[in-house]
Amino acid sequence: MGRGARPDRGECAAALSKPLRTEAEADREFEEAIRRYEGQRRGLGAELLAAVDEVLERIVHLPSAGVLPGPVTLTDAAQKGWITLPARHPPQGPPPRIPTAPWDELSRELDEDRSER
Repeated sequence: MGRGARPDRGECAAALSKPLRTEAEADREFEEAIRRYEGQRRGLGAELLAAVDEVLERIVHLPSAGVLPGPVTLTDAAQKGWITLPARHPPQGPPPRIPTAPWDELSRELDEDRSER
């Protein structure tokens, strides 16, 4: 690569950006969501539109965003830091038992419980 005029960052970003395509059905759903939000509170639809525009602008300028290198397992995603798995808590004590009692005892306790209400 020879030495010459270096392109500015805007030109580089434009060269790397993805074209944004949307489906007509998605556009209709989004317009409906904006109207629904606006109906809840004046200006809320505009806030939704601004937030979505901001995210779409990021997506357009990240050419490799959303492209996975192939099948990804949960383990792969966790190792790469894409997701955080919930903490594992080792079981403590014996496993819970299914309570069992003679019918007479259960019936008596049920009657007592009902009489207290």
